[in-house]
Amino acid sequence: MEKTRLDPVKFGIACAVAWALMMVSTAFGAMLIQTGSGPWGGEFVRVMGSLYIGFGPSLQGAFIGLLWGLMDGFLAGVIIAGAYNYLNKT
Repeated sequence: MEKTRLDPVKFGIACAVAWALMMVSTAFGAMLIQTGSGPWGGEFVRVMGSLYIGFGPSLQGAFIGLLWGLMDGFLAGVIIAGAYNYLNKT
């Protein structure tokens, strides 16, 4: 039985796109949607803004989140695919 391997670059790109879209949608949600307890996703945006410099509930913050998401998502995807391939050798 042949073992499945992940292509780290392709998996990294998929993770980058997914994470970047999540960052942008959350920034826009916090900017546009108000709930009874404050902006939608506001706490997440606040916490992530402490990690990703410049990320926040604004158009500029969403763009910065897009860039951070692309970089961080790609790096995480490559690491995850590499670890998967390494552990799937045996």
